[in-house]
Amino acid sequence: GPPGAGHFTKLVHNGIEFGMLQAIGEGVDLLERYHHRLDVAEVLRCWRNGSVIRSWLIDLMGSAYRAEGGLEKIPGYVEDTGEVSWLLGDALRMEVPVPVIALVMFTRRRDIMGELANSRLVNTLATGSAFLILGLNLVLLASVFGAPSLLHL
Repeated sequence: GPPGAGHFTKLVHNGIEFGMLQAIGEGVDLLERYHHRLDVAEVLRCWRNGSVIRSWLIDLMGSAYRAEGGLEKIPGYVEDTGEVSWLLGDALRMEVPVPVIALVMFTRRRDIMGELANSRLVNTLATGSAFLILGLNLVLLASVFGAPSLLHL
């Protein structure tokens, strides 16, 4: 592609990865908090084979989970490299809504969220908000492009 296209596609890749990592982490947290003890390492192993969410990221999570005997020793925070912030700036300039990537970035950054960063409450609220925003975007797109059948989903 043209100059800068490779860099831009990598930024988009990182934004998608950011959202997927958050979703996987939240899913594992739910599995660990289930009212009966689940073999989370085995669940992750099963997800690696034939599941719609199978991926290298699930493989990495399963390996780390088995190696560490859970997630207690694995830090819940990774420093922001700035790449997702650049992507959000590009999305704003291009007027493309990216609510999931934006919410994940904001809830993960301690410089923005302080002690609320990574809190289960904030992550839960961010996920619910993302679905609401996505739904509103669908309604907006349906009304703009004249697809009234989408309004009755």
